[in-house]
Amino acid sequence: MKLDKLPNAIKSIPRNQRFFLGCWNNLTDEESVDSDRISVMSAVTGLIELNGLYSLGKTFNGDEKRISVGIEVCALLKKDMLLEKPHYKNIKDQLTALLDKNAKQNNVHSVNGRQILVGSLAKELIQLTNTHYVADALTELSSLLSPVFSLNEDPERDHFYKILQVTHHLIAALIAEGAHLAELSWIYRNVLAKSSPKTFSERFNKLTKILLQEKEQYKVVINLKNHGFSQKVLDYGGHITIGDFGIRNQALGICEATTVLEAKSFYRAANIAHEKLNDILDLLSHPMGRSVIVMGRSYDVELINETAPEKLQLELERLVPNPTYIFSSEKFKKYVESIAAFLVKTSGKKTPIFDAFRLSRIGITSQNLESKFLTYWTALETLTNNVFVTDHAKDLRIADAITPCITIDYINKRLASFLGAFKELNINQVTDKTNIVTNFTSISSLQFFKAMQNRDFCDAVYDATANQPYLQYQFKRFAYYCIFPHKLRDILENHQTKIKWQIQRIYRARNAIVHAGLKVNHLELLCANLEHYLKISLSSITDLLSNSASIESSEECFVRYDYAVSDILKNLKQEGANFDTLYQYLTIHQ
Repeated sequence: MKLDKLPNAIKSIPRNQRFFLGCWNNLTDEESVDSDRISVMSAVTGLIELNGLYSLGKTFNGDEKRISVGIEVCALLKKDMLLEKPHYKNIKDQLTALLDKNAKQNNVHSVNGRQILVGSLAKELIQLTNTHYVADALTELSSLLSPVFSLNEDPERDHFYKILQVTHHLIAALIAEGAHLAELSWIYRNVLAKSSPKTFSERFNKLTKILLQEKEQYKVVINLKNHGFSQKVLDYGGHITIGDFGIRNQALGICEATTVLEAKSFYRAANIAHEKLNDILDLLSHPMGRSVIVMGRSYDVELINETAPEKLQLELERLVPNPTYIFSSEKFKKYVESIAAFLVKTSGKKTPIFDAFRLSRIGITSQNLESKFLTYWTALETLTNNVFVTDHAKDLRIADAITPCITIDYINKRLASFLGAFKELNINQVTDKTNIVTNFTSISSLQFFKAMQNRDFCDAVYDATANQPYLQYQFKRFAYYCIFPHKLRDILENHQTKIKWQIQRIYRARNAIVHAGLKVNHLELLCANLEHYLKISLSSITDLLSNSASIESSEECFVRYDYAVSDILKNLKQEGANFDTLYQYLTIHQ
């Protein structure tokens, strides 16, 4: 969890405004855990994806894919409070009725049986949101951030929940517009969290101005490095024009590629130029044999404006956003012992587990995003190849196999994020009103989870985190689920559904690349989810191997996780919940 490290000059702003800053920081930081970071999916991106799937017709299980995406979009439409505004509501209500899982006509789901109507309504809502949505979100936030409200008993209905949801919807809309995660994180660091301007309202007004900026013309200059290519451009006359770029020889081994384009910001201009120049380099690399033309990391971006010209130099980090998966010394010891024992058991023979580790390593070292993405998918496919062999499509079989262990990880990840935040804040212990002391420096995940079922402990933590509204809110929200087991069950089942939808989306992206050679929008975000699923699946297997010497395959591991999670969900009832299986697996994952 990312903590707000605000300058002293702005730490005194009202709690709801600090909470908003925490929301923006966690949603846009590239190292946020995946359940806090913004998702590639929103109601608008879902509608765009759905319309694109109509081109499949009935081929490649097109009907089933559209039903799956339609049901997901229906849930997103219902959850988006901004779409309740009058200029969206009529279209939104019609779409939710048509995309509901029970919406059928002559036993055919309306997403397939009424394609023209669904496509037409989707197109209209997309156009409306393109015109109004960002401004609507900013207006709503301006209202939510003015007064200070206290939290209600149920965190699903409180004021902070509305701030979190609207901020999420706003950032999702910006991603759909073409904003990159790095740009939105830059806005947090350089606009929202800066001590100048002094007042929050001034910073929010600056944010509004940036986000509502109309497209302007930018000139982007990017260096290309390759001695052979530089010489060929020199032989050509020192300058070539190809596509939207002019490329001239600048010095021995260095060329400058220049383009002029329209964009809403410096960052988006640089991103558009980056994508377009990559297309040009695809063509120019062919005559160069195996000699690679290297694109420079620094981009000179100039706003072409007669009254107020401006120039920035940007470095675009094309990272796959994810926290680092480095084990603690204790977990590393447990891991080595587990793998060493498994090697002895298998006599060093190749197994899908070892193949998946090999592919994972290849994916980590790959510098090309598409290669990284495809390698991670192949690793996951290899790992789950013989698990739950049914008539289901490959993506559904993989989802069925890995979803249970990712469900267990969701709880562990949440617990770890809180303990990490306490450590960063130097909160080493808390004392509740009955004088019971809980020490965080030596507490295990299981002990922490058990403590969170105690209201007195939760109140003590709540008091200790008063100066971090986002952390405090998220802790209270998760504690609520721990105290009321049926709520935890609802959250875990909802998380499972989202995982399965996302795996299906990842598989569609994989097929678009492999079978059609297409570019996939927001691939870095999908790759981040895929990397997370693979890493957690591998870690879950090695955790279970260390606990049971008899296990010989990934299939056994996944089947055990499936049985365990089914048992956990069955026992998370409102009255007399049985946590035994959950406690067992939290212990395994420590």
